[in-house]
Order: sequence, then structure tokens, then C-alpha cells
Amino acid sequence: MQDEMLEFYKKQSKISDPGKFVKYYEDLPDSIPELCKIVQNTFNHIFWIKDKKNYGITLQDIIDLGRDPNKELNMRNIEEKLKKYFSIEETSFIEPREQINRVVGNCRDFALLLVSMLRHKEISARVRSGAAKYFFPPEMERFEDHYICEYWNNEDNQWHMVDPQIDDIMKKACNMTINTTDLPYDQFLGAGRTWKEFRKGKVKPENFGIGEWRGQHFVFEKLIMDLASLNKVDV
Repeated sequence: MQDEMLEFYKKQSKISDPGKFVKYYEDLPDSIPELCKIVQNTFNHIFWIKDKKNYGITLQDIIDLGRDPNKELNMRNIEEKLKKYFSIEETSFIEPREQINRVVGNCRDFALLLVSMLRHKEISARVRSGAAKYFFPPEMERFEDHYICEYWNNEDNQWHMVDPQIDDIMKKACNMTINTTDLPYDQFLGAGRTWKEFRKGKVKPENFGIGEWRGQHFVFEKLIMDLASLNKVDV
């Protein structure tokens, strides 16, 4: 059963398949930290470029170039994202790219691209939907809506969690000290784990969410999203 499951997550889905852009995957490095750097070189997180102090650009700077940030954000599959990426600038993944020439996305896009690259290397990988603790001070017990990548490590026969979105700027802004390329088990709660803890009365649902979307409805809806992700439908 485990072999069948791992084989399932080695194969691209319609959403993770790079399509005609697979040729750009041939020179990718093998290490997780290096792959995360490449993913960060591909996307701008829409929330983190609302304030110019973070990356030196804003959404308006992208709009002024004739691009539509919302359209870029709402592209669903990796092939669409990469088509936009390479239309902005014809460079390899490995070559550093200016911030403004990266595609607008969110946490799901960072996670999905890393999953796509790992599957290309025949490594079992999947997107996980849940909530992250590391955006807030530990004493707050707050969990932010988030997506990460989970991959199977053959050396220890375990799933490992990776957050490819988190770069040095985000780490500094949020005072993160954890290793985001190998997340500790308690730092990201998949929606299934959150739901179980919620049913047992061990967590406060109002501590989970983003903006006004929080509480019991958030926990339940994230459960559905994670179930979809586990079936390689990365919403």
C-alpha cells in the first residue's frame, strides 16, 4: 500500500505538470534549500509586495508595466504560471531575476512549484493545506492560513515538510528561527490534524485563519482543501 501511495505522488497531476516548459527542469539542483531558492526566484507573494519596504516594489509597479497581478495570481496550473514567467524574461530558473520580473502568486504557488520540481525528479511530493505557527510569536498560539510542500525522504522513510516561500526577508520580518526547509512537526498543522485537535477541544478555532476568515468554518473548509490536495487537486 505504501509503495502504491508513493508512486501516486511521484507522478505529475494536470495542475503540477510543467508541460512544454519541462525542458527548464533539466538543470535543476537536487538539494531542497537550493530548489527553494529557485522557487523564490520565480514568484512574488501578493501580500508581501503590498508594502514597498519589503522587496522594493509594489503591486502598482507591476500594474504600471501593463501586467495584471490578479490574473497572474489566479492562474491555476504550473504550465500557465511558467508561460507567464518566461514571457516576462527569457532566462533559466538558475539565473537570478529582478523582483519585479517574478510572477505574482501566493503560498499555494510556491508549494506547488516545488512539488512539480520534485515529481520531475521522481520524488514523491504533495501540496498540504493547513495553518502555520511561525508567522507569529510562539506565545500567541496563532496559526496562519498557509500551504506548504511535503516530500518523502527515502533515507528515513518519512514525510518531511518544507516551506519554499520563506526567504531571508520574511524570516527577518517574522523573527523566525526555525529551519523552513525541514519544518518541525509542531510548526505546521495540516488541516486533518487541526480538525482532530479541534474535535477534541484541544485548540481554539478562533486562533486559526487569516483576516476575518477564521474559526470553525476556516478549520472545516481547510479540511476540504487538504483532502483535495492529497488527491492532487491543488486548489
